[in-house]
Amino acid sequence: MINFNLKPLFKNLVEFPGTPEFKKEWSDTDYKNINKALRKLFISKSLISHRSKAIIIHTLKDIEYFFGLPYTSSSSYAMIGNTNTIYHVDIEENYNIELFAVTTDNKIILEAWDKEENSKYFIIGEC
Repeated sequence: MINFNLKPLFKNLVEFPGTPEFKKEWSDTDYKNINKALRKLFISKSLISHRSKAIIIHTLKDIEYFFGLPYTSSSSYAMIGNTNTIYHVDIEENYNIELFAVTTDNKIILEAWDKEENSKYFIIGEC
């Protein structure tokens, strides 16, 4: 069994029970709200990548620079993905941030995967 203790940055996040149903496309409002949730979560934080490069987050552009976050939509769901770094949500460093998505009931989700691609979902905001 994997230990799971959230890093202080994520200690107030609520884990989504089960597997969410995600939107397949985002509206302009979804984009605005996910950007607001990302700013709320990361602004004024110092993040250290897996390459030991530290960045202080001042703007949404800093968040995009750190994580990458290209938008992708598929028949499964729409999301913005972490393409730039490994950044774990837990102290034990088992669960890496993979993507951010919006559920059909307008919850903004941070999805983290372990090495076997088992997912944990956390609510970071609402649309």
